[in-house]
Amino acid sequence: MKKFYKGLLIVSALSISALALPTFAAHASAKETVRSDQVVPLGSPITTVDYHMLRNSNVSLLNGYKRWEIVSGSNLISISPNGVVSSHSSLGTALVYAYDVNDNYVIFKITVEAR
Repeated sequence: MKKFYKGLLIVSALSISALALPTFAAHASAKETVRSDQVVPLGSPITTVDYHMLRNSNVSLLNGYKRWEIVSGSNLISISPNGVVSSHSSLGTALVYAYDVNDNYVIFKITVEAR
């Protein structure tokens, strides 16, 4: 009887380890080295623009850029899909990265001021 339980224990251990092997193989394949053709270089900064605008106003500032990102000051300004920057009633400075088709970017420092 002890021999039966010992054999059952060995078979159970082998079956569990056999189920775990595909999982280990999947994790091992995720650690492949990166080839140089897989690396996408980031764009380069073009310039920095310091722009002052009045609160509660609109200006077509980002027209022609592919995409943009409000890094800080999202409570101060909003940007429409066609690149129109609208300032709200709060005063302060917002930082926006605007990207061209080559992923080069311009940093806009937009200061919202009272009259």
